[in-house]
Amino acid sequence: VDVVGSWLDNFRSDMLEVSKARALSNTGFIKDMDKQASKSLVVKERLDSWQELLQQKSINLAQAAKEWSERHVDGATHLTFRGFLGLSVINPVADAYELLVRLRHLVARARVMREASNGVRPSDLAPHPLLVGPANSAWCLHLLRKMGVTAIVNCTEEIVEPSEKALQGIAWHRL
Repeated sequence: VDVVGSWLDNFRSDMLEVSKARALSNTGFIKDMDKQASKSLVVKERLDSWQELLQQKSINLAQAAKEWSERHVDGATHLTFRGFLGLSVINPVADAYELLVRLRHLVARARVMREASNGVRPSDLAPHPLLVGPANSAWCLHLLRKMGVTAIVNCTEEIVEPSEKALQGIAWHRL
């Protein structure tokens, strides 16, 4: 994510030097560069040089991803970035941005999955309306909501209080 993000940050900074771009979203900025390139030879040449540079960078990154995959994926399907990296790229600047967006989404999903996998179901102390669990149970808010929990009593110093948005109505207390 950082590598592809740095490519696009450098692209944007460089193109701002030769264009009359407005402060737009990345998608708008890329579209604006295409429009300006049709009207200005300087912008067109600079954009073309970025297209070539990002094409080469995407080929190198695709090769590195393939080599990593071959070393780390035993007989399983290798990673594929067809359409985003390598020779299959049509518009290297736009495809790099699209790859960055998708990588950010994948990283966000991986974080959610990591947090969900850390969950430990608290023990039910029925008939009393009380659940007791280890510290990492307090962070499994989706599971606690599903179990009908309305309040968490945190007896640790390490667990940081989640935001109101994350709690979504579950009360949080620290002893």
